[in-house]
Amino acid sequence: MELIYGTRNRAKVMSMKKMLSGLDVQLRDLCSFEYLPVVEEIGSSPLDNARAKAETYYRFTGRPIFACDSGLFIEGLDSELQPGVKIKRLGDKVMNDEEMINHYGELSAELGGRAMAHYRNAIFLILSDDQKRWLMDDTIEETFYLVSSPHPARVGGFPLNSLSVDIQSGKYFSDLTYEERSSAYHCRNGFRDFFNEVIRSLKDENS
Repeated sequence: MELIYGTRNRAKVMSMKKMLSGLDVQLRDLCSFEYLPVVEEIGSSPLDNARAKAETYYRFTGRPIFACDSGLFIEGLDSELQPGVKIKRLGDKVMNDEEMINHYGELSAELGGRAMAHYRNAIFLILSDDQKRWLMDDTIEETFYLVSSPHPARVGGFPLNSLSVDIQSGKYFSDLTYEERSSAYHCRNGFRDFFNEVIRSLKDENS
């Protein structure tokens, strides 16, 4: 099954390919498509934004496509300060990678240097006009420590990996091997289960 991942972020595409390794899914990204509109991520939840991206890109490509979005929630942080779906925004400003690392490092420092944090992820898949599937629950949520001291390494496309620490191993995400990431990222199994169910249901429909 060939699907378009509604992003131009190569790092995210590679991460998703690794998560879905071994499944009957061939991923493409948006880099080969020209003149696609920019989708403003103004939804109130990750699922709203994932739906907006998937539906917009589907209208322009006419091909099976899915999009993902995330919201960041930090324990101990006042509700009005929670980044939520505006992870890259600080007021009206869109932060670059280093600005994000500095901002979230300062937030973590104010919370004692380490805070429990959660990525609430969502996926919205469009196979055809009348075949749409989506998911946003704790099976694809990611929990980790957000710390104030950044790792010196930077991971393109994932700036907050430099401030994210795996709860079990105590390692920065930047230092985790692929095998360790597969074990640490609870969301990996959730995404695999989602696509496995899609593949299974399509086979049942065609049998």
